[in-house]
Formats: sequence, C-alpha cells, structure tokens
Amino acid sequence: LRVVLNSSLFSIPLPSQQEIHQLRQDIRKVVTKPLYTQLFKHVGSLEADKLLTEKIHKLKWIQFNHLELPFSFDAMPSFDSAINSLNQVHKEICPFQKIQFLLKSCKTLFELLSQGGDDNTETGADKFLPAMIYLIIRANTPNLISNLQYVETFCSRKSELFGEASYYHTSILSCVKFVENIRAEDLDIHPEEFARKMAQQDELPPIHTLHFVHHSMRDIHITEIEDLLNEYQKLATWYIAAIDKQETVALQVPQSRIWGQLKVKTKGSELFSLLRIPSQNVPFSMEWLRFSISTKLGQESSELATVVWLPDILISDDSDCGSIWDALFQSNNVLLEVVFT
Repeated sequence: LRVVLNSSLFSIPLPSQQEIHQLRQDIRKVVTKPLYTQLFKHVGSLEADKLLTEKIHKLKWIQFNHLELPFSFDAMPSFDSAINSLNQVHKEICPFQKIQFLLKSCKTLFELLSQGGDDNTETGADKFLPAMIYLIIRANTPNLISNLQYVETFCSRKSELFGEASYYHTSILSCVKFVENIRAEDLDIHPEEFARKMAQQDELPPIHTLHFVHHSMRDIHITEIEDLLNEYQKLATWYIAAIDKQETVALQVPQSRIWGQLKVKTKGSELFSLLRIPSQNVPFSMEWLRFSISTKLGQESSELATVVWLPDILISDDSDCGSIWDALFQSNNVLLEVVFT
C-alpha cells in the first residue's frame, strides 16, 4: 500500500503511460504476494512438474550433438546467463516479471546462436528450439510447467503475453512437451545406446518389488507371465547398464506390444465405447471389469446384471476375465455387451 500511495499517480503533473504501467505492476505485487502460494497451486500442475524434473534428471547425459546443435556452448558465459534467467522465473511472484525473465532467457539464447559457429553453420532461428530443449535440460527449472501455466493465466494477452512474448512462451511449452515424450528417434543417437544411457540413470529395482523372485512356477497364472517378463527385463537392463561396463551382453531394445481393443456397449445400442486395458500393476479381474464398464457408461456398478462376450459367452468370474486377457494379449479385439437393471 505504501508503494501505491507514494507513486506518481498521486502527484502533479499526471503520470506517464510508463509510470501507470509500473504502478499496475506494483499493485499486482501487493495483491498477489499473500495469495501467491495458493494461486500457484491452483493454476499449476505440481505432479507434472515432478515428473518433468525426474525425466530431465535422467536426460542429463544429453550433449549438444545429440540435438544436432552446431556447436557446444556449455562453457559460454551467455549460456549461464540464459540458465539463470530461466531459473529466476520460479523466484518471481509477479506474472509480468516471470514473462520478462522468460523473454530474457530466450533472447540471450537466440543471440548466442546467432553469434556462434562458422559462416556455413546453420544457426539462429533454425536451431532455436533444439537449443531451448538443451537449455531446459541443463537448467531443470523448478516447477517449470506450473510457472508457464501461471504466466498464461495471469498475464494480459493484450498488453503482456502477445507478440514476441507469446511466441517464446509457446516455444518453451513445445520444448517441454518434447522433453516429456523424448525418444531415441528424436535424437542423433542409436536406439540401443539411448536405452543403455536411460537405464544407467535408474537405481537397482528393490528386490521385494520383483514378484518373480518370490514365486515358483506352479504358482504363476498365465495372465502373470508378461508382468514377470517385464520385471525380469527391467532387472536385466539395469544389470547390463550399471554392471556390465564392457558391454559383454548385448542390450536389445524391446518392441512395443500391439494389444487388441476392449470395447463395450449396452444391449440395444449400436455404438461401442473403448475401455483402457489396465496397467501391469492392476489385476484384470471381474471386479475391475465391472467397475470399468460402469464408470465408462455412467452407471452404478451394483446395477450391472450381465456381461456377454459377443456373440454368446457369459462373463461371470476371474477365469472368464483371464480368457479375455489372453485374447487381448494375442492382439484380438474383444466386444462386450452389458445389461443394467
């Protein structure tokens, strides 16, 4: 309040547009400061921030050549300045100040690309996005996604988040999405080397979490086979990456399995709804099937009377669900028809 009262708004002559703009920022700081934590949590995605931070931690091995950047700029002072500006975004409370530091970081990076490299080297705008991806990985800014969402929510699109600011904001969002979903094909690296480097970032899986260690063959149901193989593959991949430094064991990159589709409709309806196949940690049971069908179709689970695997198989217990799982595992589609009371 003291900042407001002491401002030029209450003096003569009338304040300039720049002074009015500064006053607006001062007022926003005063109002925002006591509410910042709650506002940030409300508009942000803290869980997404955590996942991004963990993903970036696993990608610290990436070098400039993996992103096909023309030269390395890790040792350049201007690159450190770009990192510091990006990290400053999280320390600011005012959304306008956040966008200013985003702009500063992007402009510093752009100037670095424009000034470096040989005359025949592709630099500048064509390499800005790969360079920004590299910067995001090196900076690993706290709560970057939430900060970008905070800026988008509270910055005016007419006077703050427009033009150059909007372009750089959108560019950073695109780079974050790239980092979240990065694959070997997105980098200049062999898939086997990518898999090895990613596995090296993992710690040894706790033995008590590996179910196959505690089971004998006679206790294993056919529906558990793929889960156990995945657990074994995880342990073997860790061993090859962390222990077998001489690469005496070849690391194979597994191919993604193509599952069949699980579809359901109510009796009398012509349209099917698609059910998501459960993750490896969730048993494909009758209880799961009833819950998933009822939730998908907007009905109460207690009112689900019959489930029929078309054309004529009544599904009533976990063993029937095991047959459905086997069909899906073999890439066959399963069509279910249900009746609610």
